[in-house]
Amino acid sequence: MLSIGVAARNEEATIGQTLRSIEAAVAEVPGPVPAEIIVALNGCTDRTRDVVEHYEAGDGVTVHVIETAPGLIEAQRAIARLARSAEHLILVDADCVLDPGCLRELVRVMAEHPDAEAAWASMVPAGDGTAFWPVVYNFADYHPDVVHRGRHLCGRAFAIRHYDVAWRVPHRQPDVDARVAEYLSLQRGPVSDDSYLSRAIVDRHGPGAIRHAAAARVTFHPIPRLRDFARAQRRKTYEARRLDLLFPEYRGVRRRHFGRRIDPAGYARLRPVQRLQCRLYVLLYALLGRLAAARLAAGLTLLRLGVPVRPCDVWPVVEGTKRPFTTVAAPRPPAPPA
Repeated sequence: MLSIGVAARNEEATIGQTLRSIEAAVAEVPGPVPAEIIVALNGCTDRTRDVVEHYEAGDGVTVHVIETAPGLIEAQRAIARLARSAEHLILVDADCVLDPGCLRELVRVMAEHPDAEAAWASMVPAGDGTAFWPVVYNFADYHPDVVHRGRHLCGRAFAIRHYDVAWRVPHRQPDVDARVAEYLSLQRGPVSDDSYLSRAIVDRHGPGAIRHAAAARVTFHPIPRLRDFARAQRRKTYEARRLDLLFPEYRGVRRRHFGRRIDPAGYARLRPVQRLQCRLYVLLYALLGRLAAARLAAGLTLLRLGVPVRPCDVWPVVEGTKRPFTTVAAPRPPAPPA
């Protein structure tokens, strides 16, 4: 049994295309493999449930729909409880499209590396990549040979062998002020699956437990606007701080194994305009991250001064990526292993 989980929150624009791409990818897995797709609706207020319930799956594929509490991790936990796959669980974002060979490659990498706890697919931006600023905002995905992500798991489509790492109860430090915990919504636990799972897997099993299934490909909508890029950076900054408070023992993992770096050889192969885009990406990535950190520090300062403030939005919506797919990316050579 091949188990594929999809956590969906207000994904009516894309969930149908995602399910069709998953079904097409299931057909490419060698042998007659029965498959189940578990869609976890977590806090939907649009027509996502209607789209999923009216989806007609082909022979050998069953679709289950469940309701969970809001939150990506909550949805994945519920999926893991229901999944019947003995080997591993494959998790796919609800706003992306799998390449037909994506599941086949994820399954192959997990089978060839029994020591691997997770394998992630290459992320390919939809479109032709000719627009200047979207390439800047998504430069790491347009040029994965130039920007290396370290041992970090990328979470748009990945296989995980033992999802039990996400069941662990956060170790709440006694020195975390109750007001800070409320401001950062620490009671929710982790909200970013790839950030948390990367730390947990590396801490428990070492960096070699995360593999890049380079030939597996998943297409997604690139960030189109500076506002969306800023929100994405705010997500990363806030979640990094939240995880430091929830799991302080993982701080060393982040410092040693994560972080992005520019490969000199890859940079040398870029055309002049691409080098400019790379420099702008690095500049904006750092600048917006620092602005998000300053914004968070300001809120925490107000708390310490006794000023009543509402909890911050720890997971702002990146609106520009939530739209139907009209075209998918042209084939590119697979990214090299991270």
